[in-house]
Amino acid sequence: MQMNVGPGNGPENMQHGHYLIDESYSDLRTRGRAALAGKWKMAVIAILIFLVVTQLVPNILDLFFGTEKAVDMSRYLGDRAASLGDTKITVRQSPVTGLYTLLVVPPLTYGIMQFFLDIVRGNACMVTDIFSGFEKFLKTLWLTVFMYVFILLWALIPIAGIFLAVRAMIRYSQAYCIMCDNPDLPVPLCVEESKRLMEGNKMYYFVLNLSFIGWYALAVAAVAVIAFLCGMLLFPLMATDFGGSIVRIVAVALGLIPASIPLAYCYATDRVFYEMVSGRRSGQTTFVRDM
Repeated sequence: MQMNVGPGNGPENMQHGHYLIDESYSDLRTRGRAALAGKWKMAVIAILIFLVVTQLVPNILDLFFGTEKAVDMSRYLGDRAASLGDTKITVRQSPVTGLYTLLVVPPLTYGIMQFFLDIVRGNACMVTDIFSGFEKFLKTLWLTVFMYVFILLWALIPIAGIFLAVRAMIRYSQAYCIMCDNPDLPVPLCVEESKRLMEGNKMYYFVLNLSFIGWYALAVAAVAVIAFLCGMLLFPLMATDFGGSIVRIVAVALGLIPASIPLAYCYATDRVFYEMVSGRRSGQTTFVRDM
């Protein structure tokens, strides 16, 4: 089986070692911004389309096809539940939304990963490239199901389940990129290769993504302002549950715009991380031999 490898990532390295990243988080983020130079508009539009299809459309499907369901939040509120009185909230859920998410999110995730890999590599790309994953629909679906079955199994472990599930998500985080570079590689091997590359890099990756919290805080603040303005301007619609849902969807749609900017930055930086951890890009890394 032929694996698509780049400089510093030859077959001998793929088989016998991997790279640990020693570069500072700020320097890696700088690399991400440099990759986006002159491409910010295209990257933000790509992320915005990705969010509309994966986040906004499901909300619309729930609105028109969902059935109302009362959810008791008391078990999540603990001792505070008694002082709050009624702790039930009404949500609209639809099996149509679940099916849509299952069929659409995997190929789009592959497409957005390939798009940002092309961005950081300086390859020619277009916004429509985010839909390229539909050409590999079954394989992207299988990869997603394969990963999340194991993540769910880890999550079911008492007490430590949440921690182990997050750890598994980080270990599997490079699987889509590996599939992009090695389209003929079987799904289980894509996941195994991701686990191998993340050995010794898990905490670095976790803190790297956590370092974007300031950007996300600004985006959340902008979304909060948009939601407040929507509530004020469309207040008459909120008299009914359906009208309230309409207002919420409008707020979500407008809120995706400021959210797209830090996400584009984060996605580009994460792809630079992959380039370095896989040995395709030089930087402050340490090569270690696999045990």
